[in-house]
Amino acid sequence: MKKRLLGLVSMVMSVLIFVGALSGCRLITTDSQRDMNQEIATVKIGTETEVILKKDLIMQYLNYGYMYVESYGYTLEQTYNLLFENLVNTAILSQGAKQKFEDEGAIKDASKEEGNPERYLEASAVLNAKYLTHQSVNGLLESAKEQEDAKYQDSTIGEVRTAPTNAANAEVEYTDAEKQAYVDKGFDISSDEKTRAAFNTVIELLENNELLGKDYNGSIESTDYYKKSLTANLENEVLTLLQETLSKEARSSLTFSDVKAEYDQTKQDQSAWSNEEFVSALDSASVSSPMLYSAFGTYGYVHNLLLGATEEQTAKISNIRTENKNISNADYDKERKTILNSTLVKDLRSSWINAGYDTKLRGTDLVFTGDYTFAKDENNSLVYQGEFKEIRPADTEEKTPAKYSAVNAKTFELDEFIAFMDGYFNGTTADNSSAYSSLGDSVYGAKSLAGVSEYIEKINELLFAFSTDSGSLNTYAGYVIKPAVDGANSEQYVKTFGDAGRILLQQGEGYVIVASDYGYHVMFYSESFNVNFDEGSLVEYLNKVNNQTLDEAGWTSKFNALVSDWEEFSEINDYLYFVANNLTEAKVNNALNKIQRDLINANRYQDSEKVKVYKDRFSDLWA
Repeated sequence: MKKRLLGLVSMVMSVLIFVGALSGCRLITTDSQRDMNQEIATVKIGTETEVILKKDLIMQYLNYGYMYVESYGYTLEQTYNLLFENLVNTAILSQGAKQKFEDEGAIKDASKEEGNPERYLEASAVLNAKYLTHQSVNGLLESAKEQEDAKYQDSTIGEVRTAPTNAANAEVEYTDAEKQAYVDKGFDISSDEKTRAAFNTVIELLENNELLGKDYNGSIESTDYYKKSLTANLENEVLTLLQETLSKEARSSLTFSDVKAEYDQTKQDQSAWSNEEFVSALDSASVSSPMLYSAFGTYGYVHNLLLGATEEQTAKISNIRTENKNISNADYDKERKTILNSTLVKDLRSSWINAGYDTKLRGTDLVFTGDYTFAKDENNSLVYQGEFKEIRPADTEEKTPAKYSAVNAKTFELDEFIAFMDGYFNGTTADNSSAYSSLGDSVYGAKSLAGVSEYIEKINELLFAFSTDSGSLNTYAGYVIKPAVDGANSEQYVKTFGDAGRILLQQGEGYVIVASDYGYHVMFYSESFNVNFDEGSLVEYLNKVNNQTLDEAGWTSKFNALVSDWEEFSEINDYLYFVANNLTEAKVNNALNKIQRDLINANRYQDSEKVKVYKDRFSDLWA
């Protein structure tokens, strides 16, 4: 997947123009049509002159600018000025990129005139721009059709469930031949009554906002909306080409030794940390910034799968001390355990199904795929525990998967859930409750786990499916467990959780189920640090986290192969990629920023003839 330039938002229109909200909405009145066609800026760096109209600013607002007002607290004046600066600066960078390609002789189609983006693009990039434009228009038509007949979700099943950070539905990859066929197919605007109604809704939306244009002849392709979308997508391809050119230059000099040096420096820095700095870093550690060295012991991480108490259970627990103020802690734990033993557990991912997140059938079971599963082996993806129905079959021609609706989620009793969980781990389990005997009736049970494939991945599958503690989701390695309370430390968790966590770190594997007033915590061992903790060399660390046995030559070879296929490398999402990406991004961003800064300074501020702006012509938009 191509990654677009950060900070540069094109004028491409999309389904973000909410049909339901904006159909009938007229930001541009008939009396002001001439006003909206005023020039508010012109950009001419080479032979090309780009004219930015007042209605282009309106298009930007409809496309994404409204979010700054509605979601980020910007005023209209701030928003329109931001959009204006983006339009002008993007035009400068786009023209500068094309001038760079002219100067370097990087011409792909000499039959196109200078300044035409197709002159600098491979045929596949031009086709991709056309494909994206058709896809955008079809998305708008589809949104209008769904407005006619909302058909997908039954969102009454369960609350909205937290999704993995940055999760997104998989993008279908099409060949150039398939993209060409999609473009050649054109737009379905009259096959049935619902389709015609959707087309009319879109045309009304465009007409009300002066996006049809003077050349409109009844076809989508003749609208200003389509033409501007296509131009913007072509310009995006030029900017992407510039980014890719600079990225290749940056990556060409990147070596495994560079990553090794970065790793060694990080570990050296960590070895000099004070205890306070080490503890602070534990809270902010991540895949890209892991803990590599520790001079301090009895610290670590545990994962918390909370089986939360119901309101009724919470009320009963609160009444224990109300009814017996002198009750001992041991008797309190025993009564709380009796109350919590009626805990029921349900799969909480119903909203993922209803939202259309990536799923597939595995036999008769429904499993999540792509970004919505942590399992490296898809066979270990946790099956949805509940009933579902198909609401739209897969479309093999368009490569769209089937859609499903959650009917209900299965209810597990406590022992039934533990048996299910142990079965999912599919490893050797042995009772380990004796290790937690000091916690008395706070403990429901504990197990040792051995021979478990994808241990951490399976824990995350269980957390996202069943944990009622949203804070347990999307963590690096779980909750930080610190030494027992003393004069220098204070307990940050409920006592039973902290005490059980410290014992779990000593055990170094398995899980314990411990009660608190919040419910039952299924606590899984994650990682621990002793006073001599040292991840060793980069090779040793990479072998550990990737379950490999390569030597440095092997990792060097692997790294070089990964760098040569950067898109595939980026999907791995591990420490090696993050370090390599940070090293290259720094070079690319510096190069891009310098190009953009130099272009803007030279052509906007040092030569007033190349870039002309007329801000007074759109100040009425917030007056």
